[in-house]
Amino acid sequence: MSFSFVVSYRSPGKVEILLKGKLLEKSQALELLEKIKEFYLENTPDIYLDLKELEYLNSSGLNVLIQILTQARNHGAEVYLQHIPQEIDKLLLITKLKSIFKIVE
Repeated sequence: MSFSFVVSYRSPGKVEILLKGKLLEKSQALELLEKIKEFYLENTPDIYLDLKELEYLNSSGLNVLIQILTQARNHGAEVYLQHIPQEIDKLLLITKLKSIFKIVE
């Protein structure tokens, strides 16, 4: 399965993005990164990334998450990770990225 995403608005100023499939290359997420840039042009502060349907994430995928976090913080916003699958949770823990992302359950 390739990578895809679905955007839904939670409430004013908050966006939820469901990530699906396998995120293996930055090129797979170019549309997602562009969409996030649009959110900041609209002054959307916080992004909730729902990982429940994300099957696999490698170092390039982690880099995409870090880029999203960097964009958010450059705009005074935050990125929240939710519904993290066990294998991805282990990867975030090993890479110490779990300590820089906000985790919500």
